[in-house]
Amino acid sequence: NRENWKPYSLNFSETLSESSLVISAPGMNLLAQILYHKIPFIALLTDQPEQEKNLRKLSSITKGLFKIIKVSKEIDLYSLLKENIEILLAETRDVEKSYSPDLENSQALWTNTIKYFLDNRINQ
Repeated sequence: NRENWKPYSLNFSETLSESSLVISAPGMNLLAQILYHKIPFIALLTDQPEQEKNLRKLSSITKGLFKIIKVSKEIDLYSLLKENIEILLAETRDVEKSYSPDLENSQALWTNTIKYFLDNRINQ
């Protein structure tokens, strides 16, 4: 029974901005949003090569905002999640600097985000 669970969100950015922590695969869209909202993040790294590139880029921007768990059959995912959740939630989040996006200017936000990633792309 997941009382507040929704299969989708019409305003994912707003929902994300209210989160204390995010656990997900490190897709570029999500990384842009966690940077924007300054939300602690546990990256579940799989065998997707673009995820590693995304995390290298994230590492060059910020260090304390996230932890990485390399997902495999050999790890104890529960213990690693528990440990990393405790670490990230113990750190103080600067809520004053976190804010919901100005939806009227969201096109400019996305344009600037994409431009930033293009200007600072990782050499392949």
